[in-house]
Amino acid sequence: MMDRDRKFQDALKRDLDRADEAMTENIRVRLRAARKRALDAQAGRHTEDHIENRWQRWLTPAAGLATVAVITVVVMLWLGTAPESTTVASGQDLEFLLASDSLELYTNLDFFTWLDATYAS
Repeated sequence: MMDRDRKFQDALKRDLDRADEAMTENIRVRLRAARKRALDAQAGRHTEDHIENRWQRWLTPAAGLATVAVITVVVMLWLGTAPESTTVASGQDLEFLLASDSLELYTNLDFFTWLDATYAS
């Protein structure tokens, strides 16, 4: 396999050398100019890529940090707000909750309210 590749390379080199010798000076000048334009364009593109990469290297971590900061602030504000419907039990409610009396009185509370209203006057 190696010998076959070597033979192919030698034959290709011979053919390219013959084509180079057969080329006119005009074609050589045009090929050199085209090569120079291609290399110059590649060098300019390399500079643009370098600038773009520099921005990406700076912008990616900065954007990530900004995102984390915004999420942190939102979570802190969301979790830090107290519910507005917080009520404190009044003295009567607290007395009712702490009483150790039997709750039978409170099962007929409507009846006792009516009874008080009827016979109190």
